[in-house]
Order: sequence, then structure tokens, then C-alpha cells
Amino acid sequence: MADTWNGFGLYQPFDGNITAQQATADAGRYVLTWGPGKPTAWYAGNPALNISYYLPFDTDADRTLFGDLGHPLSWWQSSSGHPDWILYQCDQTTPAWVGGLPDNVPLDVSNTQVVAYQMALVGPYMQANGYNSLAADVISLKNANGGCGVWTQNHTVWVQKFTGQREDPAWAAAVQFWTAYAQWYLHGLTHQAALLANAPIGDAPMNDPANKELASHIDALYDEGGFTNFGSKIADQGEFRTKVWWMMYIQSLGKPYLVTDLWKGTEPDASQREYAFATYLMGKGHRAAMFTSQLGTYGSEHYWPEYTAPVGSPCTPRYSGQHVDLRKFTLSLVIVNSSGSTIDVTLPQPASAYTDIEGQPVTDPMPVPAQSGLVLLTANGC
Repeated sequence: MADTWNGFGLYQPFDGNITAQQATADAGRYVLTWGPGKPTAWYAGNPALNISYYLPFDTDADRTLFGDLGHPLSWWQSSSGHPDWILYQCDQTTPAWVGGLPDNVPLDVSNTQVVAYQMALVGPYMQANGYNSLAADVISLKNANGGCGVWTQNHTVWVQKFTGQREDPAWAAAVQFWTAYAQWYLHGLTHQAALLANAPIGDAPMNDPANKELASHIDALYDEGGFTNFGSKIADQGEFRTKVWWMMYIQSLGKPYLVTDLWKGTEPDASQREYAFATYLMGKGHRAAMFTSQLGTYGSEHYWPEYTAPVGSPCTPRYSGQHVDLRKFTLSLVIVNSSGSTIDVTLPQPASAYTDIEGQPVTDPMPVPAQSGLVLLTANGC
């Protein structure tokens, strides 16, 4: 992924509402596209772009999009498919469907043959259609969908693979195996491809060994919950600092970190956008990109005017002071207040040295509202 040290690094999730002409014209704005259906159009506008093929990690491929490579449940249950690869819940009847993906048949990812099938299915398609990475969705060490077992020998013998509970060492081991196998396969392609994972590693405790192992098997991390928890809750101070720690850790491995901040009900207003900008900038290094929009509006561009603001490049890591978190950039000062009340922050330079991100004057001390972020522009932030 292109270097993001200076300014904002941006990525675009999906492109269903973006024409091929728009994709080519706007491709230069972005360093990565997650799951686009028009890879050649994006590449035509930006040959350096990371263009990723979409696959939910524990299911068959999509049936209508991305090459229509998948199959319906009826096919999997027939003699044409592999009935013994379908993963069911512990009632031994209900497939362990992934939430939001009612057509992608859930498969037993602890089975080596399943992972080999997935890679052999999507790998050649990726290579032939301009994708240079795999966007593996909904990866988690938690068994969130109640996956439990498979039916074998013509649906006469039940084989339990997992407990069906969220906390399950067997499930976690299967996830680690899947990511290691997928990365190995992708790195071995004629045109080497990367493994991007949408996984909640950023929500794990700092230095968590299981999630550090998971990070070792992937080439980039997509943090869809971000600092807004899918629009349900602004991160408190502990959650915020943990997320920034993981952002810096993943990038220290030379791997990109993609962070999404989603908002419920409407598109984010100016203060909500600034919170997304500020939290992203707190953890941004050479390989970090962001996206913020209303929940449920993937596939459309959300290119905010503030993205052109000259924030510069980092001078310091995140640091704490005056009960807030701060970070200095060459052309800006970033402040995040994760508390529940407004905090007046004394600025490092006189107020006249700063403007807000919209170019308006500021005061010193500067009131920073509860659960908010500010990006203050300056001529000499360091």
C-alpha cells in the first residue's frame, strides 16, 4: 500500500454505486479499495492502488458479485457439492449463517480441503481480473455464529467440530490455521497477492498473544468497528488508547491498518467527521488509511472537503496531557478528549498560531467537548 506518512490516507470500501468512469477519475484519492467490482477501472486511474477481492473467510464465495463463483445451499447439499463441508449450528439443522450474508453458505474452515477449495476458487479469478489482494471478511477468534459441526456419510453421521460457544479454543485454532494457509497460498501465486483481514484485533487487550499471532498471518488489518463501534458507542479512553496501540503495532510490522468510523442515522456532521480524523491521525504512520460515513452506505464515495487540509506528517507519537490525548504534526495539532465532559486545553503555542480544520480562529485555552477530537492547523506544529 502506498505510503501515508503525509496527510490523510484513504480507502474505498466496495463500489456498487460508483461508475467505472468515476472509479478511474477518483482512483488517485485512495491507497486501497476493499471489495470493488470494477478492478480494471480503478487500476486505470491509479496503477499503484491496492485492489482487493472480497471473500467472507468462513463461507463459499459470493453468488452474484465478484465473478459469481459461489453456489447455493441446495448445490452444497447435493451430490454435486460437498455436503460434509457445510457447517451447522449445534441443533444439527441450521447452517451457521454469517450475519448479513444470508446467501453465502458457511463452511468448516478447520477442514484443509475447504481452505484449499476457497483459495483455488478465488485465486485464479483474482489473478485474471486485476486484484492484487484478498479482502477476507468477518475473521474473528470468537465463534460468533454458533458453528458446531458437520454431517458426513450421506447425512447419517454427525461430527462435532466446535462447542458452538463464542469462546472456543478449537474455533480459534481453526481461524489461525485458515489465515496462515490463505496467506501462504496468496504469497505463492505467480503475481504475489496480499491477505487483508477484517478482524477485531484492535479491540483485544494490548499485547494479547492470540491476536498478535493472528496479526502474524495477515498482511493488513481492516478495523471495521473503528473508534465508533459501528456507530453504537464512542470509544472510552481505555478503548481509544488500546486501538491506537494496535494501529501502531500493526504498522510497526510493516503492515497497513485500515480504520472505519461509521455513524447511525445520517451522514456524519462536521464535529463527527473531525472526531474520525483526529482518532485516525493519533495512530497514523506510514501505512494507515481511513473511511468515515453513515452506517450502511458502503459502495458510494464519501470524500469530505477536510481531506485536503494540510495536516502534515507526525512529529511525535500520541501522548497524554491535561486529561486528553495529543499528537503533534508538522502542520497541525491533534487533540482527542475521550472523557464525558468538556476539557479546556492550554495550547503549546499562542492561539493566533492555530486555526481549526475549517480555517477559523481558535481560543487558548481551547475547549474540547466530551468524546470529541480536534485538528488544529498551524505553520509549525513541531
